[in-house]
Amino acid sequence: KDGPAIRLTQQIFHYLANGSDQDRKWHAPIFLRACTKSGVVTRTILLSDKEQRVELADEVDWAVVNAGGHGFYRVRYGSDLIDVLKLELQNRLSAVERFGLVNDSWAATLAGLTSLIDYMGLIELLREEGDINVWTTVIGSSHHMHRILDDEQCASLEKQLRALLSPATARLGWTAKEGESELDSQLRGDLIGALGTVAEDKACQERAKELYAQYEKDPDTVDRNLIPALVAIVAHTGSSTEYEKFYGKFKTAQTPQEETRYLFALANFRVPKLIDRTLDLTINGEVRTQNSPYLMRGILLNKRARDRAWSFLKAHWDEMLRQYPDNSIPRMCEGVIGLVDAALEADVRRFFATHPVKQGAKQIEQHLERLRVAVACKERWRDWLGS
Repeated sequence: KDGPAIRLTQQIFHYLANGSDQDRKWHAPIFLRACTKSGVVTRTILLSDKEQRVELADEVDWAVVNAGGHGFYRVRYGSDLIDVLKLELQNRLSAVERFGLVNDSWAATLAGLTSLIDYMGLIELLREEGDINVWTTVIGSSHHMHRILDDEQCASLEKQLRALLSPATARLGWTAKEGESELDSQLRGDLIGALGTVAEDKACQERAKELYAQYEKDPDTVDRNLIPALVAIVAHTGSSTEYEKFYGKFKTAQTPQEETRYLFALANFRVPKLIDRTLDLTINGEVRTQNSPYLMRGILLNKRARDRAWSFLKAHWDEMLRQYPDNSIPRMCEGVIGLVDAALEADVRRFFATHPVKQGAKQIEQHLERLRVAVACKERWRDWLGS
């Protein structure tokens, strides 16, 4: 804010700052909605300079700089504007505008333009949020943060996520309501799945185990939209007993959907000996060759399995190249974005420098860039302990 005006600046967005194109300017149409002492006004401005002042009639209270979510640009607000917008999230911003605010804030956090403290301060205000797209960004970023942070930091993150997710989950409940939308049904499963995994909510985990046991006895008594969440939570918390059940269901599945659901759930178990069993499945012929690369990708993304998985991949690389379809190798290698450790990153780069991937050089380059972004975040967030 600048008195009775909004001051806009533009810069190129990079997840990894490289110093290039910083002086470059674009002609960007900006869709502005602002609340002033005289009321709410809208403006469409062509931002063509590095900095531009938009004059309004009166002192500005708040402003949305991508009104309606139509603009193909990211927005980062000054502290004076973002502090007011936080208070107006549900009252003044549409669902698509809230999505844009959260999505842009998360991108800025990954790029080091916004602090993790500020991002967490934003999403903790979303307890009453009802839009599945907003929650998808919040839940996705939560899993991303959990892969990056160390164990002590994750304990703090989990506490904050429980405070955020529990009210939203309680509001929707565990059973479908008459007349609710399909999106609300999907959101219920997403929230429960996040609460029982990345947020490590014990009560949610126990309830999920009970409901899954009920589902095994009588599938028609459990909301079908909850099944992916229940399976994910049972695997996340599971022991050998649950592993054997899921392995058996994978082997005896009557439909491709059921087969892949239980197969890929095996990648989420966190007990070392079970991780080793799942790694063996990727090359021993029990799994279809078109599914094995995606199973390996899932194991690499499992924080408790990533070291073992990376060592296994290197040791069996030639065998995987012989068995798997060529076009699936780059997709399998996406799992390296979970190897969020400076030493592991260096090893990954050395490996791919001497083991080029056919038909996937550009994809591997993109995976390595995403890994670099994550490791850079880990370095920046080293002292974060939440609240």
